[in-house]
Amino acid sequence: MKKYSGVLKRVREIEKKRGIEYARIGGKLYKGLKVVHILSASWALLMNLFFLLSIWINFAGEGKMAQLQGLVLTVAVCSLGLILGFVLTCFKINIVGAVSSLASSVMLIVTYGREMSDVLGFWGFKPSFYWRHLIPLALAAITIIWMVIIAVRERINTNKLYKKVSEGLYEEFKKNSENTDDEWEEFLRNYNA
Repeated sequence: MKKYSGVLKRVREIEKKRGIEYARIGGKLYKGLKVVHILSASWALLMNLFFLLSIWINFAGEGKMAQLQGLVLTVAVCSLGLILGFVLTCFKINIVGAVSSLASSVMLIVTYGREMSDVLGFWGFKPSFYWRHLIPLALAAITIIWMVIIAVRERINTNKLYKKVSEGLYEEFKKNSENTDDEWEEFLRNYNA
Protein backbone atom coordinates (compact mmCIF):
# COMPACT_ATOMS: atom_id res chain seq x y z
CA MET A 1 0.00 0.00 0.00
CA LYS A 2 1.42 3.35 -1.07
CA LYS A 3 1.52 5.82 1.79
CA TYR A 4 1.29 9.57 1.32
CA SER A 5 3.32 11.86 3.56
CA GLY A 6 0.40 14.10 4.51
CA VAL A 7 -1.67 11.16 5.69
CA LEU A 8 1.33 9.68 7.55
CA LYS A 9 1.83 13.02 9.24
CA ARG A 10 -1.83 12.90 10.33
CA VAL A 11 -1.32 9.34 11.63
CA ARG A 12 1.65 10.47 13.76
CA GLU A 13 -0.39 13.41 15.10
CA ILE A 14 -3.24 11.09 16.09
CA GLU A 15 -0.80 8.70 17.80
CA LYS A 16 0.72 11.59 19.73
CA LYS A 17 -2.68 13.05 20.63
CA ARG A 18 -3.98 9.70 21.89
CA GLY A 19 -0.75 8.89 23.70
CA ILE A 20 -0.08 5.80 21.59
CA GLU A 21 3.53 4.80 22.14
CA TYR A 22 5.38 1.66 21.16
CA ALA A 23 8.90 0.68 20.20
CA ARG A 24 9.83 2.04 16.78
CA ILE A 25 12.66 1.52 14.35
CA GLY A 26 14.06 4.96 15.16
CA GLY A 27 13.69 4.49 18.92
CA LYS A 28 16.27 3.94 21.64
CA LEU A 29 15.43 0.27 22.15
CA TYR A 30 15.82 -0.56 18.47
CA LYS A 31 19.09 1.37 18.22
CA GLY A 32 20.42 -0.35 21.35
CA LEU A 33 19.49 -3.75 19.98
CA LYS A 34 21.18 -2.88 16.71
CA VAL A 35 24.40 -1.96 18.53
CA VAL A 36 24.34 -5.22 20.53
CA HIS A 37 23.61 -7.15 17.33
CA ILE A 38 26.49 -5.49 15.46
CA LEU A 39 28.92 -6.18 18.31
CA SER A 40 27.88 -9.80 18.84
CA ALA A 41 27.72 -10.61 15.11
CA SER A 42 31.10 -8.92 14.57
CA TRP A 43 32.62 -11.00 17.37
CA ALA A 44 31.12 -14.17 15.89
CA LEU A 45 32.41 -13.28 12.43
CA LEU A 46 35.87 -12.55 13.84
CA MET A 47 35.91 -15.96 15.55
CA ASN A 48 34.80 -17.57 12.27
CA LEU A 49 37.61 -15.79 10.44
CA PHE A 50 40.16 -16.97 13.00
CA PHE A 51 38.80 -20.50 12.73
CA LEU A 52 39.04 -20.50 8.93
CA LEU A 53 42.54 -19.02 9.02
CA SER A 54 43.72 -21.56 11.57
CA ILE A 55 42.38 -24.43 9.45
CA TRP A 56 44.11 -23.03 6.39
CA ILE A 57 47.43 -22.39 8.19
CA ASN A 58 47.51 -25.73 10.03
CA PHE A 59 46.22 -28.09 7.36
CA ALA A 60 46.85 -26.44 3.97
CA GLY A 61 49.98 -28.46 3.24
CA GLU A 62 48.64 -31.74 4.59
CA GLY A 63 46.06 -34.07 3.14
CA LYS A 64 43.52 -33.28 5.88
CA MET A 65 41.98 -30.32 3.99
CA ALA A 66 39.68 -32.68 2.09
CA GLN A 67 38.37 -34.08 5.39
CA LEU A 68 37.69 -30.60 6.76
CA GLN A 69 36.13 -29.25 3.57
CA GLY A 70 32.54 -29.66 4.82
CA LEU A 71 33.31 -27.90 8.08
CA VAL A 72 35.09 -25.02 6.36
CA LEU A 73 32.27 -24.64 3.82
CA THR A 74 29.63 -24.62 6.57
CA VAL A 75 31.42 -21.92 8.57
CA ALA A 76 32.06 -19.79 5.45
CA VAL A 77 28.47 -20.02 4.18
CA CYS A 78 26.99 -19.32 7.62
CA SER A 79 29.29 -16.31 8.01
CA LEU A 80 27.98 -14.96 4.72
CA GLY A 81 24.44 -15.67 5.98
CA LEU A 82 25.09 -13.53 9.07
CA ILE A 83 26.38 -10.69 6.92
CA LEU A 84 23.48 -11.01 4.49
CA GLY A 85 20.95 -11.01 7.32
CA PHE A 86 22.33 -7.80 8.76
CA VAL A 87 22.46 -6.08 5.37
CA LEU A 88 18.87 -7.08 4.56
CA THR A 89 17.69 -5.81 7.93
CA CYS A 90 19.43 -2.48 7.26
CA PHE A 91 17.51 -2.23 3.98
CA LYS A 92 14.25 -2.94 5.86
CA ILE A 93 13.82 -6.43 4.43
CA ASN A 94 13.39 -7.54 8.02
CA ILE A 95 11.85 -10.98 7.90
CA VAL A 96 14.19 -12.42 5.26
CA GLY A 97 17.16 -10.85 7.06
CA ALA A 98 16.09 -12.35 10.37
CA VAL A 99 15.63 -15.81 8.85
CA SER A 100 19.10 -15.62 7.30
CA SER A 101 20.74 -14.49 10.55
CA LEU A 102 18.82 -16.91 12.71
CA ALA A 103 19.48 -19.93 10.48
CA SER A 104 23.16 -19.07 10.24
CA SER A 105 23.49 -18.55 13.99
CA VAL A 106 21.79 -21.84 14.84
CA MET A 107 23.83 -23.74 12.26
CA LEU A 108 27.08 -22.25 13.56
CA ILE A 109 26.19 -23.09 17.16
CA VAL A 110 25.46 -26.69 16.19
CA THR A 111 28.61 -26.95 14.06
CA TYR A 112 30.92 -25.52 16.68
CA GLY A 113 29.14 -27.51 19.40
CA ARG A 114 30.02 -30.75 17.62
CA GLU A 115 33.61 -29.67 17.09
CA MET A 116 34.14 -28.38 20.62
CA SER A 117 32.49 -31.15 22.61
CA ASP A 118 34.42 -32.27 25.64
CA VAL A 119 33.33 -34.94 28.12
CA LEU A 120 35.11 -33.19 30.98
CA GLY A 121 33.98 -29.70 29.98
CA PHE A 122 31.11 -27.62 31.31
CA TRP A 123 27.84 -29.27 30.12
CA GLY A 124 29.84 -31.35 27.67
CA PHE A 125 31.60 -28.50 25.84
CA LYS A 126 34.97 -26.81 26.09
CA PRO A 127 34.73 -23.58 28.10
CA SER A 128 35.96 -21.54 25.13
CA PHE A 129 32.89 -22.65 23.14
CA TYR A 130 30.66 -20.45 25.28
CA TRP A 131 32.50 -17.14 24.95
CA ARG A 132 33.75 -17.70 21.40
CA HIS A 133 30.59 -18.99 19.79
CA LEU A 134 27.49 -19.70 21.88
CA ILE A 135 27.05 -16.34 23.66
CA PRO A 136 27.77 -14.07 20.66
CA LEU A 137 25.71 -16.14 18.22
CA ALA A 138 22.80 -16.46 20.65
CA LEU A 139 22.91 -12.70 21.29
CA ALA A 140 22.99 -12.02 17.54
CA ALA A 141 19.98 -14.29 17.01
CA ILE A 142 17.96 -12.87 19.92
CA THR A 143 18.63 -9.24 19.00
CA ILE A 144 17.77 -9.71 15.32
CA ILE A 145 14.49 -11.43 16.24
CA TRP A 146 13.65 -8.63 18.66
CA MET A 147 14.47 -6.01 16.01
CA VAL A 148 12.20 -7.71 13.51
CA ILE A 149 9.37 -7.91 16.04
CA ILE A 150 9.69 -4.16 16.61
CA ALA A 151 9.72 -3.42 12.87
CA VAL A 152 6.76 -5.66 12.07
CA ARG A 153 4.73 -4.37 15.01
CA GLU A 154 5.40 -0.77 13.98
CA ARG A 155 4.33 -1.53 10.42
CA ILE A 156 1.12 -3.26 11.54
CA ASN A 157 0.17 -0.43 13.93
CA THR A 158 0.94 2.26 11.35
CA ASN A 159 -0.98 0.45 8.58
CA LYS A 160 -4.00 -0.03 10.82
CA LEU A 161 -4.20 3.64 11.79
CA TYR A 162 -3.32 4.77 8.25
CA LYS A 163 -6.26 2.79 6.94
CA LYS A 164 -8.63 4.36 9.50
CA VAL A 165 -7.41 7.86 8.68
CA SER A 166 -7.73 7.20 4.95
CA GLU A 167 -11.29 5.91 5.40
CA GLY A 168 -12.22 9.00 7.41
CA LEU A 169 -10.73 11.27 4.78
CA TYR A 170 -12.54 9.37 2.05
CA GLU A 171 -15.88 9.85 3.80
CA GLU A 172 -15.24 13.60 4.03
CA PHE A 173 -14.09 13.66 0.42
CA LYS A 174 -17.23 11.88 -0.84
CA LYS A 175 -19.58 14.15 1.17
CA ASN A 176 -18.40 17.26 -0.59
CA SER A 177 -18.91 16.04 -4.15
CA GLU A 178 -19.01 13.08 -6.46
CA ASN A 179 -15.42 12.79 -7.54
CA THR A 180 -13.49 10.16 -9.44
CA ASP A 181 -10.78 7.84 -8.14
CA ASP A 182 -8.15 9.96 -9.88
CA GLU A 183 -9.29 13.02 -7.94
CA TRP A 184 -9.17 10.95 -4.74
CA GLU A 185 -5.56 9.98 -5.45
CA GLU A 186 -4.76 13.61 -6.18
CA PHE A 187 -6.44 14.61 -2.91
CA LEU A 188 -4.34 12.11 -0.94
CA ARG A 189 -1.17 13.19 -2.69
CA ASN A 190 -1.80 16.86 -1.83
CA TYR A 191 -3.32 16.29 1.63
CA ASN A 192 -1.51 18.21 4.35
CA ALA A 193 -2.56 17.46 7.92
